[in-house]
Amino acid sequence: MSIRNVGLVVAAGALLAAATVTAGQLRGRVLLGEQPAVGVSVSALPYEPPLEQARREAHGGAAPQAITTVKTGPDGAFVLVTASDGGRERLFVVRFAGGGAVPAALPGIWSSEESLDLGDHALATGLPLSGKVADAAGAPLAGAEVTLTAPPDRALDPDLDPVTQVATTAADGTFFFAGASAAGDLLAAEKAGLAGVRLTGLRAGALRAPLVLRPGVAVGGSIRLPDGSSPAAGALVRLEGSVATRWVEAGKDGAFTIPVAPSGSSTLVADAGEDGYVERANVAVPLAPGAGLVLTLERPSALRGRTVDARTGKPVGRVRIELHQGKAVRTARSAPDGAYAFTALPAGAWRVQADESRYVPWTHAAVPLRAGEARTLDIPLVLGATLSGRVTDEARQGVAGASG
Repeated sequence: MSIRNVGLVVAAGALLAAATVTAGQLRGRVLLGEQPAVGVSVSALPYEPPLEQARREAHGGAAPQAITTVKTGPDGAFVLVTASDGGRERLFVVRFAGGGAVPAALPGIWSSEESLDLGDHALATGLPLSGKVADAAGAPLAGAEVTLTAPPDRALDPDLDPVTQVATTAADGTFFFAGASAAGDLLAAEKAGLAGVRLTGLRAGALRAPLVLRPGVAVGGSIRLPDGSSPAAGALVRLEGSVATRWVEAGKDGAFTIPVAPSGSSTLVADAGEDGYVERANVAVPLAPGAGLVLTLERPSALRGRTVDARTGKPVGRVRIELHQGKAVRTARSAPDGAYAFTALPAGAWRVQADESRYVPWTHAAVPLRAGEARTLDIPLVLGATLSGRVTDEARQGVAGASG
C-alpha cells in the first residue's frame, strides 16, 4: 500500500491556538461479542501524517507513544480524557486492544477539544495464531519482525478498522499472537537483508509451514521534480508487489537505492508531498544489468473552500473535514471564517465528509481531482434539530444515568 493509499495530511488549520488549556472527553462502551468487555485498553495515539510516518520509518525512528490509555470497567464503559498541548489542539486516533479481543480502531481522527459519546462498539474474541520464520535453507530466523492484521467482525460492528499487531521471533524462529480473527488474517514477516513475505486469508491456530524469507535484490534509480530535470531530494520511494519494501529516502541528487526487493512484478511509488507524487506499474525485478529507474513526479492537486450555513451563507468555523480515498484519510478543520485547504493530494476521486456537532453531517461521495488541479468546493451545512425528553421506570419515576 502506498502513502497515497494510506494518506498524508497537509491541512490548513489542523492545529489551532486556544486561549486556555482544554480537555476533551470521549465516552463509550466496549463489548466482547454481546457482553461487556472488561479490561480492554482504550488508547489515544497521536495522529501522525503518513508522509511524516513514512519518513520516520525510513530513518528507523520509533513510533509515537500513546497520549493516554484507560481500561474499560466492569460494564465495559470508558472515559478517555485528552488535554490540549500547551493550549494547542491535539489530533489523535482511538484504538482498542487487550482484554481477550481482536484489536481494532475507530475510523477517523479525533481532537483534544471534542467531547462526544461514541456509543457501544463490539469487538471479536481474539484467538491464538502461532508459527515460525525460517531462511531458504530451513534454519530458524531469530529477531524477524512479524505483523498480523486481523479483520474485525463486521457482523458485530461494521464501524471498526483493523489494527496491525507486531511480534518478534524468538531464538528458535517462533512467534505468537493472541489477537487473531477466526478467518481472513494477513500475516507478514521481514528481516534486514532478506526479502519480506506475506500470507493472506489465514485462519487462527498454528501454521503448518514456516514463513520463508529469501535473499532479495537491490533496485536503484532517481526521482525528478515535475520540471523533469531537478532532483527530488528527500522523496520517499518503495516497491509494492506481493509485499511492500521499506520506504527509502532519495538523496540530494534524487538518487535512491532499495537494498532488498523481492523478485517479480511490482509498482514503484515515489511521494514527495507538496513536490508531487508518481507511480510506475509493472516494474520487473531484478532489473536488467546496469539499469536504473528514472521517475518524474506529477504535480499534486489541491482542494479548498469554505464551510457555510446552508440557509444564511454565513461561515461555520471549526468544522472537521475528512477526505477519503480507499484507505487514505486526510483531515483538517476550517478556520473561523470557514476556510479550509488540502494540498499535496494525489489525483483521483476523494470522498469528502464534514462534521460539526450543531449541524447535520455532510458527505460528497466523489470529488474527482486531476493531477495538478486546484479545485474549490464550498460545503453547505444544515442546522440540525434537537430532541429532549425524560426517561422513567414503570412507576413513572425518573431514571438517572440511562443511556441508549
